[in-house]
Amino acid sequence: MSPAAPRSFFTAGVRQFIPLLVICAGVYAYHNSLHGPFIFDDLPAISNNPTIRQLWSLRSIMSPPPGLIGRPIVSLSLAVNYAWGGLDVRGYHAFNLAIHLMAGLALYGVVWRTLRGLGDRYRDEAPWLALAITLIWIVPVLSAGALLRDPRRRVSAAPPLVYGGDRLDSIGNGQ
Repeated sequence: MSPAAPRSFFTAGVRQFIPLLVICAGVYAYHNSLHGPFIFDDLPAISNNPTIRQLWSLRSIMSPPPGLIGRPIVSLSLAVNYAWGGLDVRGYHAFNLAIHLMAGLALYGVVWRTLRGLGDRYRDEAPWLALAITLIWIVPVLSAGALLRDPRRRVSAAPPLVYGGDRLDSIGNGQ
């Protein structure tokens, strides 16, 4: 067995835990923000929005009041949050954190697959470079605006949806 074999085995084993590391880093970075109050456009979108109070009334949820027009999926997600916990801010922030973590995992997947596809030059380093890029994106306070402001969840929700669709397309094409 060559000296490189144990290192290769070790890195392959550790690589499996990278998504867990991304999740732990994000949870640790934002765990103390779950109790922050509703601010700015949270008030008209959540506290003063009667359309999210009844989850079974999809017609009113999907046609939100002024200021939320054009964001029916955000309104639906806010209605689900309201059904689960009323106006308890922790549920809204936890939902946003989950979306942010999914976006981070999607970013990791895109960067990892891109670097891996560049040939042998980055093949071994791809998981670690993708992890570094993902942690730089997921942990900074700069992303707290989209995380803490609940109607802004559409900003964080797009990457996992786009990457998920691309990944399903790749699987369907046998790649």
